[in-house]
Amino acid sequence: MKILTSLLIPVPALQNHRKESESVGISEKKAEIPQQQLHTTAKELLTARQQLQEEPEIDQQKVAACKAELQAGNLTVDTDELARAMMDFHRHGR
Repeated sequence: MKILTSLLIPVPALQNHRKESESVGISEKKAEIPQQQLHTTAKELLTARQQLQEEPEIDQQKVAACKAELQAGNLTVDTDELARAMMDFHRHGR
């Protein structure tokens, strides 16, 4: 992998940009979020995280069902389409 140094911005240039924005009257204000809302959101995130941790990473029942369907000849796989989807995923991250 090649790093394109032409896209990097030197640190002094960023510092000058900050000074220019301050002189123009642009300020970087942080959004003020009420403490109660933060507390509720944090609790929701913790609950969701715990639920995710309790779930298995692989649904073994689905895997077994797919294997059985494949072995019975009820499920066919278009290998060209599968290969195309895998390539697209790795090229585009989708």
